[in-house]
Amino acid sequence: MGFIIHKKTAYAYVSALVRSRSSKVIPLSKYLSLLGKNKIYDMVLELEQYIIGEYLSTKLTPEATIYDFERELWSHLHDEVMSLWNFLPRQAREFILAYISKYDVLNIKSILRGIVFDKKVVTKVPFGVARIKGMIEQFDNVGGVRELVELVYKLGFNDYAKVISSLISRLESKDTEALWLTECLLDRAYVDLVYRSTLKYFKRDYLLRKAVGVIADLYSIGVALRGSILGIPKNIVKQAFSERIMNISEQTLVELVEADSPDKVSQILSATPYYYLSSLVSKALASGLGDIALEASLIKALYKEVHDNLLSNMFSVQSVLDYILLKENELAILRLMAWITWNNIPLDMVRKYIEELIVR
Repeated sequence: MGFIIHKKTAYAYVSALVRSRSSKVIPLSKYLSLLGKNKIYDMVLELEQYIIGEYLSTKLTPEATIYDFERELWSHLHDEVMSLWNFLPRQAREFILAYISKYDVLNIKSILRGIVFDKKVVTKVPFGVARIKGMIEQFDNVGGVRELVELVYKLGFNDYAKVISSLISRLESKDTEALWLTECLLDRAYVDLVYRSTLKYFKRDYLLRKAVGVIADLYSIGVALRGSILGIPKNIVKQAFSERIMNISEQTLVELVEADSPDKVSQILSATPYYYLSSLVSKALASGLGDIALEASLIKALYKEVHDNLLSNMFSVQSVLDYILLKENELAILRLMAWITWNNIPLDMVRKYIEELIVR
């Protein structure tokens, strides 16, 4: 009985912290004021009264680039998670590690692309399990596919390592189709890891399992649509859909892969439980902002879909996941705004999409 009381007390304290911090996240109405800024640093100054703006103002200079900005956004997310970390019960920590391993997957993909395309400089996201375990710098020393597999095993991601190992000879020969297949299979393995973690630690938590089902749905929608943005062969993309999808059929996902226009994508999505995504995603695809706009749309949809349910139980990991999703939504919109500023994209090209993104 003592352990149960202690665990509930820990969750109650974390929930109180989350509610306090959530009140200091950038309100949606504020984002429009960021449009038209001339420099990245001008955006930072506009946000100083919020947690993230206060953080960025101590890390960035007036000469900050988009890459500096993104690096500090991820570092801020790391700091926010770690501020809650010591108060979480073990099961909650393990679940959160599974969820944020998607950032390790991003780093794995970046390294593989660097190897296959002979890139000397690889962009790294300073967040994820590797950073929490103090192993993030080891990504910098990876020189080949086999070294990457060894590191991924050391991080404890056996499923990710097995995916890479299954295609290792093709990756070493710089086979681009093998690279895309590896990326798609890593996405599927990620969703499966989060699902298994939920069943292992929170099997009776129906609302959390429901949230993970939504994650599987939207992740699969993202894979289906991202394939066309990146030029991934359709037959490869179709191998990546999660078996954990809940409210959408595999046939619908196949139709999204085959869709040849934003209007067709909108038509397909309008017939799903995620119908509100139809206009948002079609505008994202038509905006010319590419993957970053699609990502912002899907993250916004995920938070919208699960927020009310996750806040219903303060004695659970649900409130922590809800806060991470809230911060991911904040970061996704800020990244989008920063790319618009950095690339001097005409506002008339993106305003309708941005307005829909922040209102819905």
